[in-house]
Amino acid sequence: MKEMEGLMSKIAEDARHSAELSFWKAVETIDKEFGEGYSEKHPELVGKFIQASSAEIAGTTIAGAILELSEIIKETSNKAALENIALKIEDVALNM
Repeated sequence: MKEMEGLMSKIAEDARHSAELSFWKAVETIDKEFGEGYSEKHPELVGKFIQASSAEIAGTTIAGAILELSEIIKETSNKAALENIALKIEDVALNM
């Protein structure tokens, strides 16, 4: 149980870091496109930018995980392979 708590804590920290990076990238991109300070005057645009970035990251990560797991399943169908799949799922969850 402690191990799972540690994993969830890492996932939460990674998510916070990703959100912060998305925020600053949104501000930079919007101000570059529309002029300095535009993002501050239009927080709804920053929010939509972050939503779009998050959806893209999630979709790409999930697609990559599915493809990787599919290859593992194709290679073998023994118990060791299934355990490997479980480890890969945990790895993907930690690196989302």
